[in-house]
Amino acid sequence: MTTLPAVPPGAGPALPAGEAPEPRHAFDDSRRLTGPSRWFAGSAVTLTAGGPQAAEPAAHQRWAAQVQAAAAALGWPPPQPLAVVRHSETTLSFAAPAALLFTATEVNEWAWEAACRDQGMAGFDLAHPWALGAAPA
Repeated sequence: MTTLPAVPPGAGPALPAGEAPEPRHAFDDSRRLTGPSRWFAGSAVTLTAGGPQAAEPAAHQRWAAQVQAAAAALGWPPPQPLAVVRHSETTLSFAAPAALLFTATEVNEWAWEAACRDQGMAGFDLAHPWALGAAPA
């Protein structure tokens, strides 16, 4: 099982008493694309994948399968999942209905977290606890 490197004590800013540290998710910069973009003619969602699985084709395939299954279960049109690896950054995007972009960002985050767990990645905080099991009903 792969883990993210530990943050050394004192490496970050001190937190005020009673405040929890910022969560360490398996993704960064999850957002909605409300109109045409470089890859999609209409609305879509995208996130920047993190962790050692970010550049792994098997993890991208698992993420895409999760996205396609969730979109089908929700009655959405085919999502056209797209993993783009450029330099040291991987973005995971898919087309989504404009009125459902908030839900689609949650689906994208869940699908990546589930793919990371399936590939043996650990050491990150879950944005969606149901990433440990099946998609919510």
